[in-house]
Amino acid sequence: ARIIHHNEAQDLTGWKLTEHRKSILAYFTKYRPSWETRALRFAIITSHLVWGLISLIFNRSAVDAHWQTVKMGITWRRTNL
Repeated sequence: ARIIHHNEAQDLTGWKLTEHRKSILAYFTKYRPSWETRALRFAIITSHLVWGLISLIFNRSAVDAHWQTVKMGITWRRTNL
């Protein structure tokens, strides 16, 4: 039997973007080596900082979501699980 997936794309805007990245960090914290978690955290912070700056020019409504994600990445602690 064929499996059909509907709505594969996630609408990662607003608060859902931050929660998605937080869930990825939680997974890495629990199941991956700590150096991978630190690398992922750095990648989340830098990529959303860059996208936030780009969004200032092209899509001002997305700036807040990227900034919230950067703040979450900066303040993330292992106890956030």
